[in-house]
Amino acid sequence: MPDPVLVVDLDGTILHGNSYQAWVKYLLFGAFEHLSPFARLRLRLETARRLVGRKLLRWPHARVKAELRQLWSATIAADADARDLAALLDQLDADIRPWFRPVLAEMARLGCDAVLATAAAGEYAAPFARRLGFPEVLATTSDPRQYQENLGVTKAQAVVDLIGARGWSGRPLLVFTDHHDDLPLIGLATGLVWFGDPAALPAIVDAVPGLRALAAGERDGLSVFDYFGDMLDSRKIRGDAIV
Repeated sequence: MPDPVLVVDLDGTILHGNSYQAWVKYLLFGAFEHLSPFARLRLRLETARRLVGRKLLRWPHARVKAELRQLWSATIAADADARDLAALLDQLDADIRPWFRPVLAEMARLGCDAVLATAAAGEYAAPFARRLGFPEVLATTSDPRQYQENLGVTKAQAVVDLIGARGWSGRPLLVFTDHHDDLPLIGLATGLVWFGDPAALPAIVDAVPGLRALAAGERDGLSVFDYFGDMLDSRKIRGDAIV
């Protein structure tokens, strides 16, 4: 059987919490010592203005995220030592589930073909993925003209495209996620490690014929590799589109 390709979500899966919230909090309260006091105040006010727009004016989440990405990029571009990016990544690192740390170590030891696939902003998700040892990352685009987020069908198609580009088509897919937004991706999978509500898992399994799944709490991280080690290559990514 071909080795599976691992596709791993970030928020609520590797991390206990939500990286977006940690990122926004850093924009509001982070050190940013390379900025002048006036520039720091302006950054905080510009961040707050977008949060108010989201809350009171119902700006789309994707729009707010895109504009915050631009603020972040412009701010850290002037940080020659990348201290603020490192500080944010340290905060995210501290939120990694203890369950997942041995999984990440085993992935590195085995040299797994693994993809961190997340709706989080690529400005911090990509360097965090590299820190965790992922050879591939798919995140919300850093193109300020593009508001579309890397989730749902868009995320699933991005995974399909990457698998095709890397020559991994035809290999079983093992997905780690916590969210129903990933149902299009789960529909392509051979195996699923579910970090969401365990009560939702039976319905997901019923909706995807042939899916082998377990709730993360059923086993420790390392035993997951044994559990899925004998997966039959019965479901595949085919062609260049979601089928």
